[in-house]
Amino acid sequence: MNGQEITYYPNQQVKSEIMWINGEKIGPFVEYYDNGLIACKGEFQDNDKVAECFVYYPTGETNKEQIKINDVPDGPFTIYFKNGHPYIQGNYKKGVLEGEYIVYSIDGNVKLKKQY
Repeated sequence: MNGQEITYYPNQQVKSEIMWINGEKIGPFVEYYDNGLIACKGEFQDNDKVAECFVYYPTGETNKEQIKINDVPDGPFTIYFKNGHPYIQGNYKKGVLEGEYIVYSIDGNVKLKKQY
């Protein structure tokens, strides 16, 4: 298969956009929620799906940002309060928490700091 593949939800909203070359997924891709907001975007690199994923509140504000490689958390992540301030920040290494893990209060003060 060669070219761009676009899949759709039953409501006709775009679900994903992926590029294929010689039968392999390659280059940039985007995955969407059924309401049209971006759920995940990234690119395929050497057969690995490297993605920056987003989770949103129903009102559209970002709830979570996370890096995933082949759908496994790998890299920094942030979970947000609805007001846009960070709630939790940390880092994953191949699906396991690693390094500094910080929990904030809604006003931005550090409530917990932990090392993994």
